[in-house]
Amino acid sequence: MICNFNMSRGCAQYSFFPILVFSTVGFILTSLLWVRYSDELLFSQWSEFPSCTVVDTQVQSSTTDPDQYRSVVNVLLTPSSSTISEALRYVNGVYNQTQEQAEAYNERFLPSSVITCYRNRFSVNLVSVEEMKNTDVDASYLVSAIVATVVLAVLVGVLLVLMIRLRGGHADESRDQNFPLDSFGIESGHNTHESYPVKRGGGLSHEKAHELCDAYRVDPPKDVEGDEWVCAICLEQYEFEHKSLVLLPCAHKYHGKCLRRWIRKGGNCCCLCNAPLEDFVPSLTSQSALKSHDLTSVVVS
Repeated sequence: MICNFNMSRGCAQYSFFPILVFSTVGFILTSLLWVRYSDELLFSQWSEFPSCTVVDTQVQSSTTDPDQYRSVVNVLLTPSSSTISEALRYVNGVYNQTQEQAEAYNERFLPSSVITCYRNRFSVNLVSVEEMKNTDVDASYLVSAIVATVVLAVLVGVLLVLMIRLRGGHADESRDQNFPLDSFGIESGHNTHESYPVKRGGGLSHEKAHELCDAYRVDPPKDVEGDEWVCAICLEQYEFEHKSLVLLPCAHKYHGKCLRRWIRKGGNCCCLCNAPLEDFVPSLTSQSALKSHDLTSVVVS
């Protein structure tokens, strides 16, 4: 059981960072694909405005490179419109002209002249003074973006599972820090009482462990002092916080949580008398073979 637990934790640890790297790369690629598809879709559909009125022209310089300029023509898209729109020579807004080139281009557009403009159907603020034709969007970008999104979702799902697995492992280690392996006889090869070697392998399942503890759970008698109930595993006396006490048919006493941890760590027999625990599980043993375990009949040594 412990071996399988450790192997599972190790697998999660070794897999976490590679999958994290793949997820990060996948996120970047997926974002780029969606951006590319959005650009293709944005510049694919245009509406023609044949009666645009030129208000004036401008030469704008780049804020990052003062030597680069672009041409801007301020227009009214319709005769009845009162909103001035900026129409560009290059709809992507690039600054790729010298000042002389931009001024020479603007000379084509005289104030109050009527020209044809093209406005983007997806972005109403995107207007061009150059002819823009409607085009079909390359479907491969959309397909690639969808596939990348699905793969990314799978990677993120696996990553979340690994994170939960690792957090669960850390929680188990924290919960069991006061119950080291040696105290259960798992690593050292012996239990608290060296005269009774521990048997390992073929331990009880989680369900059978709880069935065993529930079957032999007892309430501490009011006339029994705490020092008369000593757990066979942790060797601690009875305290009020020990909500579950177990008295096995072999007459040996345990805290319920200690016995369950003992079984989970690989113990499959009583750590004092070496009696097989599976012989005490009601579903595995006939009722006639079980011994009575009345606490009042136990002789406290």
